[in-house]
Amino acid sequence: ESIKKDLQNLEIDPKKIPKEELFVLIENDFQGYKKSSKVFKKIVIAFLILVLIGIVFIIYLFIPQPIKNISKQQSNVQKENTFKEQEPRVKQKLDGIRDSYGNLYKEVISPFTGKIWLDRNLGAQKTCEKYDEEKCFGDYFQWGRGVDGHEKGDSKLTKQLSLTDIPDHQKFILSTRDTRYDWLKVQNNTLWQGYYGENNPCPKGFRVPKAGEFKAELIDNGGNNKHKIYKSFLKLPMAGFRNFDGVINNQGFDGRYWTSSRKAQFSLALSSSNGGERPYIFFFERSNGHSVRCIKDTK
Repeated sequence: ESIKKDLQNLEIDPKKIPKEELFVLIENDFQGYKKSSKVFKKIVIAFLILVLIGIVFIIYLFIPQPIKNISKQQSNVQKENTFKEQEPRVKQKLDGIRDSYGNLYKEVISPFTGKIWLDRNLGAQKTCEKYDEEKCFGDYFQWGRGVDGHEKGDSKLTKQLSLTDIPDHQKFILSTRDTRYDWLKVQNNTLWQGYYGENNPCPKGFRVPKAGEFKAELIDNGGNNKHKIYKSFLKLPMAGFRNFDGVINNQGFDGRYWTSSRKAQFSLALSSSNGGERPYIFFFERSNGHSVRCIKDTK
């Protein structure tokens, strides 16, 4: 019974220990067993881990190369599907894409829809490197007006509404609630409709996008990121807007981009801010001056 108790203290089953080991333990007065057994266990565990690592390494070496490539391709696809990491293809046409002022643009191909856009806002001096970079803000167009000089941030102001779709001056036309916040005396819903639409401000082969086209690129795709429209492949800056009272507001904070779509007496624009909320399509007064980013016309 005394021997049994000593064995149990060593966590040894008396019924399973071989006689030879039992005799050795008794001769050594049960000394050294526990310490030596722990060391032995550690050695065994370390050996098994090394063997397992060796087996995994050998298996990897013998995996067929095509399988490795597929795994790598799948990893790349996952990265490409992350909105923040989307890298558009940029093309420079040999003959150039120029606006009415001679500014030269490049084509940017959407990684989501395959559609072609201009690489920066109309009137912008360069493609954005920061969301609040003034040189990439561009011009501020009143909805439906062509390129006539009114879109420049320092253009003169007038309260006289236009009687025609093409005003005979370069002034930014102010408006009020009484004039339905429009620069036209009589509203015209047919302006900016397609490449051949009257007053299309975009370079040859391009037009003002529809609300659904902005939605497909910037709302349906990607996560809810701060400065999201800037982080997109279009690099849309927070250019602010020119209010119907002629004052430029929220540069570096808001981004508002006209579409050719309309709702009642208003027109739709893509809107976002650097507060981090998801961009959305909203209706605005047509006499507001907003940014324009052109999309290539497709037949």
